[in-house]
Parts: sequence; C-alpha cells; structure tokens
Amino acid sequence: MPPVLLLVALAGCSSSESVDWDNYPPAIHDAIDAAAEAGDCQELQDEFAWAKDHDASQEVSFGDGNADLMAYINDKADGAGCFPEGTGEFR
Repeated sequence: MPPVLLLVALAGCSSSESVDWDNYPPAIHDAIDAAAEAGDCQELQDEFAWAKDHDASQEVSFGDGNADLMAYINDKADGAGCFPEGTGEFR
C-alpha cells in the first residue's frame, strides 16, 4: 500500500493513545477493554451512552469532550462484532 494511503487509513482509527485517560475514572479503560474481549455488547453500549450523556460536562471540566472516548468504544465494539450490518457505530 502506498504510504499516503496508509496514513489516510490510520487517520480513521481510534487508539487507546488518542484518549486522555487521565480525564476518566481509573477503571474505565480496563472495563471497556474487558467488555470488548468478552464480546459484551451491552456493556460497551452502556459505556458509550455514559460517554455521550457526559460529553458536555467533560468538556466543561477538562476542556475536551468525549469524542475520542466514544470513537475508542466504537472501535472496540466493532472489533467485538457488536454492530448490525451497515451501521458501524453506536449512536
């Protein structure tokens, strides 16, 4: 794959490093990863809903909302096979 295409492909991925984990309760990263490993789609949906519901307060508290966290959860859920055909993300 040409390098330019590789960079574009990587730009759409969310990794653990893109989330500022210092802005979240210590166990949230482990909980998301454990839910993905177990294929617990309901837990991943619940984590996503929490992040979405607290987006505005997160931005007020830390100057940054939960977009990176929600993208991370979506990536984990996608890898765990949680999405119906064609949806690709929690909403």
